[in-house]
Amino acid sequence: MTNEPTLSPYDEGTDPETESFLQDAQNVTAAGDEVEAPTEALADGVLPGSAPSPEASPTSAPEGSSTPAEASAAESPTIAVERPTMMDMPLETASPTDTIVRRTSLFHPDEADDAAAVPVPVPAPAPFPVSEYDVYDELPSRAGAHWWSFLAVLILTPVAWYLLADAGARLTLANGNPWDTGVLNYAALGELAAGLVVLVVAILALRGSSLGAWITGPILLIGGATFLAIPQQVQNFLAPYLETLSNYNAFGGNLSHHLTASGSTGQFVIWGVALMAIGIVSHGARKSGKRRQRIEDALARRGV
Repeated sequence: MTNEPTLSPYDEGTDPETESFLQDAQNVTAAGDEVEAPTEALADGVLPGSAPSPEASPTSAPEGSSTPAEASAAESPTIAVERPTMMDMPLETASPTDTIVRRTSLFHPDEADDAAAVPVPVPAPAPFPVSEYDVYDELPSRAGAHWWSFLAVLILTPVAWYLLADAGARLTLANGNPWDTGVLNYAALGELAAGLVVLVVAILALRGSSLGAWITGPILLIGGATFLAIPQQVQNFLAPYLETLSNYNAFGGNLSHHLTASGSTGQFVIWGVALMAIGIVSHGARKSGKRRQRIEDALARRGV
């Protein structure tokens, strides 16, 4: 008895389009092309391009018999199905938070450092107080203050010394002085006032720089100390010059007298020490003012 394949009742009435489709599928399989059929189509027993029939439902098939879809799946080759590509897939718009570049940790590369993506606000520095000194673009030079201090003290100090010394001599040593007669000498009082004004101007010149005091002060101190240390040698050295100066005119005579009296009584030493002390005070006050200004600037930057 020959084993002939049992044909399904659905195979007798196959339309020409289905026969052509099955014939093309067999030719593709014979050529060696491997294709896959969608699992959904095989599971449901529905071929692409054909509508599902009510007889092909698994619930309607009798128990123990194969359905037409199973028979066709067993006899028909695998059918090629075109799969969707990346170009056919819909694009999803990413949220703005997904576009933030996150820095990963060195020891934990899987953990993103979300704190790095958050900007840290930097507090703005406190503005400096606006004043009349903001017009300067650079620190002014102090060369002018040094020269003014040096020249003013070097020139005005001898002038002040002479006016004060001559006023003192007129008030006590001159004939008919106010101390003996009780009559005011307005010329002597005028010299005293002028000497004080010149002395004040010389001291004010030390406000910008103490250079003049550091030069003129030691000169007067050394000169006055020489009068006190070696008086005879100094007198012998100055005698010819003082005599010539006294014979020149009245002014020269007064100058010669005041020079000898101030040197021998130690007044030059007093003048030298006083100028050096004023220079020390001027320099210290300026340094203290700079330090206080730095403290005020630091407090202004911190807003205190």
